[in-house]
Amino acid sequence: EQTAREGLRIAAELGHESFFIGANLVFVLTEQARWAEADAMADSLRRPEGHLPRMWLAHSYFDRAFRRGDLEGAARALADLEPPSGLSMEPQLVPMHWARRADFAVVEGDLADARAAVDQGLAVAVTMPQEQELRLRAIEIEIDVGGSDVAERARPHLDAAERLILERFDPADVGARGVLAVAAEVRAHRAVVDGEEAVLHWEAAVEHWTASGCAWRLERCRLRWGEAHLRAGDRAAATVVLLDVISRAEAIDAAPLVTAAQRLVEHAGLGDPDDDGATSELLTARELGVLRLVADGRTNRQIGDRLFISPKTASVHVSRILRKLGVDNRTEAAAAARRAGLLDD
Repeated sequence: EQTAREGLRIAAELGHESFFIGANLVFVLTEQARWAEADAMADSLRRPEGHLPRMWLAHSYFDRAFRRGDLEGAARALADLEPPSGLSMEPQLVPMHWARRADFAVVEGDLADARAAVDQGLAVAVTMPQEQELRLRAIEIEIDVGGSDVAERARPHLDAAERLILERFDPADVGARGVLAVAAEVRAHRAVVDGEEAVLHWEAAVEHWTASGCAWRLERCRLRWGEAHLRAGDRAAATVVLLDVISRAEAIDAAPLVTAAQRLVEHAGLGDPDDDGATSELLTARELGVLRLVADGRTNRQIGDRLFISPKTASVHVSRILRKLGVDNRTEAAAAARRAGLLDD
């Protein structure tokens, strides 16, 4: 974000065209789930002639509308992606177009059409990120379709996705967190396909998405993490994670994620937000004591003095509590504890 804003400033000083710098800022704001800011920036851009800028903005608008659950807006954006009569679509946008067509088909419940859209996109993908995005969609679609041959159908996409990650990954890359998150997601999907436990893989993906700042992708990943807890039979952990997804997804206006998490909670018969049973079972008695002191705003040293433990041990307890609750900091842990009724006398 800082780089894009600096680029806009320099372009304005020099009187140069800044559409694509601004478009990159729109992308960043969209990834951070700052929808209103992204909309305002997109509307403020002075669009050059040609259908490439128009189509790029349509892609960006689709992502924001789709992630907020505005399917009518997403449908309009898909229509805007069609090039004017007599013109072909920009090659770099064709795979992105098919990826979004697949997203829309999944929401409409037409997995066959979604699969066909992914195949169309893969046939014309020219960059590794494009192919990787489509491979992930293909994996998710095959898992959704299910069936006894799901492993056979999904493995070619899993293998290709892992190959792309190895080719793309550079530890020095500032975007490496995103690649690491995707790598963890691919490992999680493979575990699901192979009938193995995927909780730790999703947990790793959550950690990397948290560091990346991609708020919507983080909550989508946390949703799958909660689902993985359910598959593993850990209802207590699933309850805490899914209820927190509902709260956090509501905060970023990501209605489809809220609905998906609520559906999982209801279908699994998990506890309601005021039921402290699941969270109490998840945390040890010592961790519950530490959590109450965290909610009081105590530092690690103060917690140690109160419980007769070292500050380092207090820090370890706090880290475990954050991990178990699936939250990022002490403030969020305190909020989760209040929602679960753990701070009541």
